[in-house]
Order: sequence, then structure tokens, then C-alpha cells
Amino acid sequence: MKKIILIALILILAALPLTIAACSRVSQSDMLTNPYVTEGSEVFTYKMFHNDDEVGTMKLTFRKVADAAITLPDPTAESKVKIFSSFSGTHLTMTYALNGVFNDDSGSSEVLYDNAYAPLYSYKKETTSGKVRELVVRYDAKYAYTYRYEDGIIADHAEIKVKNTTHFDNEMIYAVVRASGISQASYTLSFASPNALTSTLETISISKVGDAKATIDDLVSTGTPEDEKAIPCYTFRLSISNSYASPYAISVAKEPLTIENENIHVSNVKKAILRIDEGEYHYVLKKIEVTEAAE
Repeated sequence: MKKIILIALILILAALPLTIAACSRVSQSDMLTNPYVTEGSEVFTYKMFHNDDEVGTMKLTFRKVADAAITLPDPTAESKVKIFSSFSGTHLTMTYALNGVFNDDSGSSEVLYDNAYAPLYSYKKETTSGKVRELVVRYDAKYAYTYRYEDGIIADHAEIKVKNTTHFDNEMIYAVVRASGISQASYTLSFASPNALTSTLETISISKVGDAKATIDDLVSTGTPEDEKAIPCYTFRLSISNSYASPYAISVAKEPLTIENENIHVSNVKKAILRIDEGEYHYVLKKIEVTEAAE
């Protein structure tokens, strides 16, 4: 069975239920702090591997905005767009592209969440072997609504309505880990997690399993001695209560990164996610870019 990339799996949960599908508002809100640039964007580009074979590229962009107009795709609307006229919070985007071994499959995701880490809207799109799938999660005062489309047509049994809950996509989980107090000795985060497509509850727990060092050649200058390449990090394990989910792990840099080499020139990047592991697949940080907010 062909592997669909971790970040986009929520689109086909019913067929390949390997994703962290959804979770309620983070209960340990006192652990969350803003790690991002005050304004502008942080862009993290990752190499994607299946076992030892490089198979593509994934990019995460964290854009902090205040009172900004945001327009996102919305296949449920007649206009096919969702407009937020004055949004304050984080606009988190993900894109991935696979090489020819996987028929040039690709995908993207956009999530808006406020300054209290409550998601307000999310949209995902994925192309697999020429088939296009989309997923929208939107909210009103009482419910979260999930809609799934296949080749532009609403899928059978693909409208789900869940009361008094919010849904976090995979990349949102990574944002929460990054925003949390990672240095705490008794670190733990947990979620009561309604599945976005079935509304059944699952449990997701995030625990810190230890210290480590990550050696990532792309983040150091050519000729750097081996004993100076390693970046101290914390490793976090994500546990999911269902029996079919693959094991997840995230490595986060302990200290802010300042990188000056042939391709990267950034300073004070906090809590960079250096590596993501999911079963036989892993994502290794290749490049960091920090951009200023537009005037």
C-alpha cells in the first residue's frame, strides 16, 4: 500500500487512519508561550525520507499576523473562498511534494489559529495518483463542521458535525509542541480527541522522553568538525489510543538557533523542530528562512 505523507493524512483518514486527526482545546494553556517572530514569517524546509531514501520535500510556514485580511480556499462556499477580514493570530501553512517514485503526489494545508491556540479554520488539499481530495473544518459558536471532497464533489457520508470541540490538524500538533514549555522536567500534554470524520473519541498524549543531539549537515558550514555539528534537543513522543497509528516522535532544539553558513543566515530562531519521525518516514530540517512583515 502506498504511503501518504504524515502531514496530509487527515484527508483520507477513513482509508489510511494513521494521522493525529483532531483534538480539543489544549487544557494545559499555562505551558504555552509564543516562540515565533513577532511579525513576519518563519519557514522551515524539510527533506522527506522513506527509510534511507529521500523521496521529497515538506515545508512549514509560521506567519504571525495582527488585524490582517486572510483569504483561504473553501469548496463549501459559492465563491470558493473563505475571507477573514481582520484576523489576529498565526497562519500556519504546509506544503509537500514527492518525487516521481510516488507519481509526483503533492499536498498543502492552511490553518488559522488565534493567540490562545484555538483553531478557527483549516483547509487541506492533496493530489494522489491524479485524484484530488480536499478537507475543510470550520466553526460556529456551538459546533465544528468537517467536509470532505473528492475531485470537487462532496464525498459520501463526508459531512461531520461535532458539538463543543475544536480540531487540530497534524501540523497544529507540532505548533503546540513548539509553543509549549519544552524545558519543564515533568512535561506532559494530553488531549481528548474527537476524530474529525467519525466524531469518536481518541486520546493523544505527548511526553518528553529525553535529551538528544541532532546532527544535520545542511545547518552547518562546510568543514565544520564533527564534534561541533550536533545540536542539543529534546525528543517528544506522541501516543495515540487507537491500534492502527504509527509511532510519532519530534525533536526540538533546546536553545534558539543562530545559523550562518553558505545557504542560511538567521538568528534567534526559537524551538526549531529539527526532525519528525512517523513509522518508516521521517522529515529532517534542511533550511530555515525568516522574513519581515510586509509594510
